[in-house]
Amino acid sequence: MREFESPTVEWASFVNANRASEQSWHEFEMVMGPIADDEADSAIGAYFSGAYGEVGSRRAMGVLQERIGSRELPMQVFFGTDRATGYLMEIGRDTVYG
Repeated sequence: MREFESPTVEWASFVNANRASEQSWHEFEMVMGPIADDEADSAIGAYFSGAYGEVGSRRAMGVLQERIGSRELPMQVFFGTDRATGYLMEIGRDTVYG
């Protein structure tokens, strides 16, 4: 399992790699972390396009962290294998009418 407790440069790199690949590129059965909203996604794109300076430089990573680090983003859990989904347990059920 891989867990990201908050939006960080490492988390942004993970998000970017996931979005660049059509298939899962990591070996984690479960990944838990923030959901990149439009604003975070825009900052991630700017970072990887070099808009904040050379990718990987202290300056660029600092600007990215400043743009995403203080955000309160909702969390999500990715279950990537049948084995991982085996850990799920139903605790209730609601019917939603739309």
